[in-house]
Amino acid sequence: MTEVHSSVPSEVKDNGKYDSPEWIAGQLRHLLQPGKAGALSCKQIASLLNIRTDRTYLNIRTAAKQLLAEGRPVITCAKGIFIAKDRTELEEYVQTMQVRIQGFKRTIELVNAVSERHYGTPIQKGLF
Repeated sequence: MTEVHSSVPSEVKDNGKYDSPEWIAGQLRHLLQPGKAGALSCKQIASLLNIRTDRTYLNIRTAAKQLLAEGRPVITCAKGIFIAKDRTELEEYVQTMQVRIQGFKRTIELVNAVSERHYGTPIQKGLF
């Protein structure tokens, strides 16, 4: 298992500093490994960093997005969070996201149809 760059002292783990997306992003820079096989779940990351609050998993996902915004090839999927080992993994990630977007579009269409049928107007027009 990867060693945590800076472990959290147990007496201060719940003060908020060690559960912020910024702090977690700094730790993820050292924890994440290339390849889907090495993906770490939010639960594993929280355990490795010795953090757990009601917002820990959200902050871990936010930290992963922060790393992506910095230009790091970070992927989040059902297996966990990892660094893309090559362009193919990034392409697969984009394809997965496109499929999810199509599913969301279809759900919105269905909700709009139900709203129009029951209440006379759709919820949202022209979202996509």
